[in-house]
Amino acid sequence: MENEVFRLLSDALSMYLGTPSPHESQTGARFKAPHKGKATVYHEKIAIGNHAEVAFEPVSMARRLQMTEGELRAFLSELRISTGRPVLPNPQFDWPRVGVESAAHVALVADFLRQRLQTIP
Repeated sequence: MENEVFRLLSDALSMYLGTPSPHESQTGARFKAPHKGKATVYHEKIAIGNHAEVAFEPVSMARRLQMTEGELRAFLSELRISTGRPVLPNPQFDWPRVGVESAAHVALVADFLRQRLQTIP
């Protein structure tokens, strides 16, 4: 079920990734613009205790952030550790995820994108 943290995270990401579309499975929202980077924010089928999880499509996000896919995965792993939240990955896809429980976690994710995008000419 949608919740405040999910809405905050979706709103924060929309500043960088565009307008999300409802996920076809009704479990979240999907950012689909490849030139901005693809990501999905989930409010259902997530790890216990999380209010949201965000999964980043590694190829488009690495391209947008001017990182290698390996660098993106390493940074997202650090970001996941900084929130301290487990994730429930989709075994069908190999998209790195970050678990989000609070507005403070939303700020960490948004800051990652903002800081990285500020370094790109």
